[in-house]
Amino acid sequence: VCYDKDTEILTDGGWLSFQELSTSDSVAYYDATTESVSFGHPSACQKIWYEGEMVNIRADWADLMVTPDHRMLSTQPKCSMRVSAASELIAHREFPVAGVRRAGIHLDPWRVKLLVALLADGCWEKRGDMVSWNLKKYRKQQRLREILSENKIPWKETQPPSTPGWIGFRVDKALCPEKTLSVAESLRWDFETREVFIEELRYWDGDSVGRTGSRYFTAKKEWADAVSSIGAITGYGSVTRLDTRRNSENYIVNLNRRAWRTITKTPKRVPYAGFVYCCTVPSGFIVVRRNGKTFIAGNCEGEKDCDTLTQLGITATTNSGGAEHFEPA
Repeated sequence: VCYDKDTEILTDGGWLSFQELSTSDSVAYYDATTESVSFGHPSACQKIWYEGEMVNIRADWADLMVTPDHRMLSTQPKCSMRVSAASELIAHREFPVAGVRRAGIHLDPWRVKLLVALLADGCWEKRGDMVSWNLKKYRKQQRLREILSENKIPWKETQPPSTPGWIGFRVDKALCPEKTLSVAESLRWDFETREVFIEELRYWDGDSVGRTGSRYFTAKKEWADAVSSIGAITGYGSVTRLDTRRNSENYIVNLNRRAWRTITKTPKRVPYAGFVYCCTVPSGFIVVRRNGKTFIAGNCEGEKDCDTLTQLGITATTNSGGAEHFEPA
């Protein structure tokens, strides 16, 4: 019941390759009864040599490669969710791609909005006590004015004659957050703080896509991974891709406020020879990513996993001693 070598798992420090995972890492696991996400240490990590077919679940929003016996959580319209083997999957089933974590550290919304503005276009001046922006786009100029005026933050505004159309803004450093985006810290924010952060992205280094989607653009991989991580525990499915069309590396993160997505084609079988990986968590389901596309699927079985499946009305059993004592045939 395992994933291929290219799969990553969400930890409290961000995305981590399964090949690097250990029981000392705190991973994101998904509770199917509440559709919520929690973090905790896996009771075991598995690395097993495997030769045979793998099931590849592919769509514009998905790219998962798992063993045929992998436990997949899915549903259909007007049907309750069910757990089935990957080998049994057919077209037109819905799968979870994100969950929700409610608790965490709450930040004032204006501070979060100002952080997004800083990440996009702000300059934390090395000398002096000010933070500055030089903005040409009218929508950004207006947005920054709104954030500052609504929260009674004083600022200085200038129009340099040498650059017509550009407007400079300066704010006291003591009134601003630092220009940094830490994955570990952002994953500790509460739901409301993360929601404000994601919504604000579209005003700066992002835009809206359809009714439920948005995009975020950045040259920093760590920031792209942070946004993807935040989305995965805030109910947003995400796809991260590298854009090299302009002879430079830029990352695009597509966020969609849909926690469940539908495949339109039956997954393919592909040959595979190599190690496969997994871990054991209390809920039986983990938050993973492959080729930048988030997904939620099962983990290696253990006694607690059986309890979870029983609560869902599914008959389940496990190895004697649990997944920590798994021996490949």
